[in-house]
Amino acid sequence: MQAVIAAKRAKNNDFNFELVTISPQLARQWLDQNHNNRKLKKRFVATLAGDIASGNWRITGDSIKFGPDGSLLDGQHRLAACIAADKPITSLVIYGVPPDAKVVMDTGKARSPSDVLAMNGHKNTNALTTAYRLLINERKCNVLIGGASFATNAEIMAAASKHPRMPLYVPGMCVMSVRRFAATPSRGMRWLRC
Repeated sequence: MQAVIAAKRAKNNDFNFELVTISPQLARQWLDQNHNNRKLKKRFVATLAGDIASGNWRITGDSIKFGPDGSLLDGQHRLAACIAADKPITSLVIYGVPPDAKVVMDTGKARSPSDVLAMNGHKNTNALTTAYRLLINERKCNVLIGGASFATNAEIMAAASKHPRMPLYVPGMCVMSVRRFAATPSRGMRWLRC
């Protein structure tokens, strides 16, 4: 496997890249090249796998990265999610990335659901995000009393499309008021259904 990856990089150690459809089998092979990486976060893998399984996976330009020696530098969570979902994904793959670049990978600020809602013209996005999370988690039968509930940006935007009147219900509420409804989901959902 290392020979295949090493053959794809340019002879002068410049980056080489391609768009690849990654099967679960290929993802397993690539994960075998995963050495000295951060700990795999199972909850994040499950979240990504859910997006893949539900058809919410998108090509974003984020890449799977390999070093000049064929070692996997970035992409372990996406590859593990491909395996967990048992579905192929398409991703940009970059070969020949210097190993010392790993210290600055994934250090940017991730877009939150609130950011995504705001970028799509919504107002009062913190309270709206909480309301959509409550709705999503109730539908999944995944209510976490007293804890954080999680929904992906794709799930939040799907809920926003499916429930366009939701913003009418939350503009005067503060985030804490909406979150209090999470402790009593049936009462909260009667109030929030639209």
